[in-house]
Amino acid sequence: MFEILGGIIVFTIMVILSGIKVVKEYNRLIIFRGGKQVLERGPGIQLVLPIIDKAEVVDTRIVTLPSNLIQAITSDKMSVKVSALCMYQIVDAKRALTRVENVKKSAAELTEMALRTAVGNNDLLHLVTDRKRINFNLKNILDRQTKEFGIRVIKIELKDVRLSKDMRKALARSNKATNHDQEHANHSHSIELNPQQTFGELMKQLK
Repeated sequence: MFEILGGIIVFTIMVILSGIKVVKEYNRLIIFRGGKQVLERGPGIQLVLPIIDKAEVVDTRIVTLPSNLIQAITSDKMSVKVSALCMYQIVDAKRALTRVENVKKSAAELTEMALRTAVGNNDLLHLVTDRKRINFNLKNILDRQTKEFGIRVIKIELKDVRLSKDMRKALARSNKATNHDQEHANHSHSIELNPQQTFGELMKQLK
């Protein structure tokens, strides 16, 4: 009799202890009861009802997410490969857990979509020389999309902008022809013009 009673007591204590959760400072505990989200709890020692409740931990630390190198077309029909670095943070743990299956994967996909949009809205020259404005636009695009599932974009930066060898050669030929025509025009009119550095500077920044 005492053995049975002792076993029940031990089992009860173990069940209660299994419901005690230690939530770290940067985590949030989302509790589901009967399949429905009912509570969000912050840092500290929290009690979850064993068997009845299911608890999920959401990490709210800042995540640094480098994008893949993707191919995109500029507004002046140049084919480029671009990548970006995105920093984001979960600010609404409930939304992040229930609106998307995988926050990091969704953020990566949306970053690539935003990159293609930003590239398509700019010509090659501005893509290379006006990074500050493009980064600002990228952040605005992403903020609107990620807000739906509880994410705040802290920072996003355009990193690599690369041209294929064929495209670089085509640009070089075009620039050479333009310079040749300009030299003839200068000679005919006896006007000395300062050489334009735009193409040279552009090619230095492209990989």
